[in-house]
Amino acid sequence: MSCHECSGQRGTNTHSLHTQVRTTVSEDDNTVTEVTPWTSMPQFMLPELPSDLDLIGGSSEMGKAWRIPVQRILPGGDLNQFRYLINKKMQPITVPRGHVIPVRIPNSQEPVEAARGTAGKWAQSVAISSSSKHLVIQSTGFVTFPRTHVYTVGKTYYLSKDVPGQVVSVKPTPESQALFTVIDEVTISLNVELK
Repeated sequence: MSCHECSGQRGTNTHSLHTQVRTTVSEDDNTVTEVTPWTSMPQFMLPELPSDLDLIGGSSEMGKAWRIPVQRILPGGDLNQFRYLINKKMQPITVPRGHVIPVRIPNSQEPVEAARGTAGKWAQSVAISSSSKHLVIQSTGFVTFPRTHVYTVGKTYYLSKDVPGQVVSVKPTPESQALFTVIDEVTISLNVELK
């Protein structure tokens, strides 16, 4: 399907996909409808998704539309990993060779911090490498280390409730946050459990 307005070529008329409609009601109950191109919307550029993010999906066949809440965008496959390079903002977080560090970003204005297994301090990602100014973080997919890591093959690791930024292989409490499972001597499978 292509939009003849975007591509300049003949194709399926997707004018309804090409535009957005915004309706507002003023104090005097007058309804104003504004139609603008989707391309005029600002692009979302923050490292974390808003907590109230929704997608709108629909079916022409059923004649219905639905609001679909989004908590995380997952990779499309094992090779398509979502890794982000973020500024440490002067936080002393370093990732030792063969380790990962569970981290959280309170909001876009605050620095990244080591996560802790208590309410409000859960991990959002794990840092898989670091430099003096940046961290590379990832929440899902496989991480392959260049050399042997320090974790036990076959074990699932959880966020420590006692030591910020640490992981444990024994589930500390029933509500503990699972972070990753160890596949082999150089590979872990990340799937940071949302809390």
